[in-house]
Amino acid sequence: MKFSFTLICLGFVLLPDFCWSQNALPPQIRIRQTMDGLSAAGGISRSDLLYGIDTDPGRVLGDYYLDTKWNPSSMLMYGSEKIIEGYPVKYDIEGNAIEVKVGKQVKLIKVSQIESLIWYDSVTMVPRAFVNAKEYTEEGIELSGLLEVLVDGNIPLIKRTTIWVKRPDYVVAFDVGSKDTQINKREVFYYSKGKELFEIKKKKQLIELFGDKGDKVNRFIKVNQLNIKEQRGLVNAFLHYNSLISKE
Repeated sequence: MKFSFTLICLGFVLLPDFCWSQNALPPQIRIRQTMDGLSAAGGISRSDLLYGIDTDPGRVLGDYYLDTKWNPSSMLMYGSEKIIEGYPVKYDIEGNAIEVKVGKQVKLIKVSQIESLIWYDSVTMVPRAFVNAKEYTEEGIELSGLLEVLVDGNIPLIKRTTIWVKRPDYVVAFDVGSKDTQINKREVFYYSKGKELFEIKKKKQLIELFGDKGDKVNRFIKVNQLNIKEQRGLVNAFLHYNSLISKE
């Protein structure tokens, strides 16, 4: 009898070692043990096992589309005078491709095949016009993708949208940083002279660009409190310049 009792006791003593790899204890108990270890004299070292509830995986925030809606379009392809009309499209900036909805299927067209594109916002029906960036250069360097023509005319106003991705920087050991992948869009505004693009950086640059109409455009900007660092302000300034030119 005494022998059996001794074996039973021994079994209870050894049980944690035999079951260690099976995580027999519920998560709440393991968390409690970890907290006890932290508050105990001497604490715990990095070599000790930390128990706790698994952390959530990182998310992907944002997307690669210029507009996530399907918008009806008109496309002019290189080497063809025929316009492809009526198909809903989305522009994948990162993939440098146009997604075209054909019935229940989605087909891809490389941007390099498209000379120009106009789509109509599926909600507001406001048109947006695009041209192929490979027709243009910036500081002598050929571009890729699509450029949006915000204002056409004697001096066109053009916007280029690119993607930059912020990768996760979470550090497990210190529980700091972000686990999320953030997809961000960067917009740069240009005016064009021929096929060369020049980034718009300050108002003085615009006033000089508009020549003898510069003072009138400057007054228009001040009276209407336009912010030329924003699209709306730039569009109105260029439209006003074009209206002055058209009166001559």
